[in-house]
Amino acid sequence: MTEDEFISFLDHKLWEIGDTIIKYYNPCQIDGNSCIVSKINPCCVYTRFGKDGCQYQNNGCQNPNTMCVLWLCKTAIKNTNPKCVEALSLLQHLGNLYNIVGKPMIGQAYIGADRPKEK
Repeated sequence: MTEDEFISFLDHKLWEIGDTIIKYYNPCQIDGNSCIVSKINPCCVYTRFGKDGCQYQNNGCQNPNTMCVLWLCKTAIKNTNPKCVEALSLLQHLGNLYNIVGKPMIGQAYIGADRPKEK
């Protein structure tokens, strides 16, 4: 296995495990395209993930993106099981070690996320 193949394999596995954790704990409380923060999921719309038309729906990530699935906003962190946050954080640190993911790290501010709920 080459280094590129290893990184690609690890990236896919980190995403796969992260997505499974997100589905199990549902920290974002996804309902269609809405989440715990807003009727329109701000992480998918207002951040760089939204630029590519990425959308997380009830059946999971529509575009596998490891960095996206391993990050949670502060609202989701406060409203989910601490095991979920710790597990995603551990995966994120492993991904960071191999330059698969970078900042923002879980719980760090992310421009566009945590916008107030729409009325």
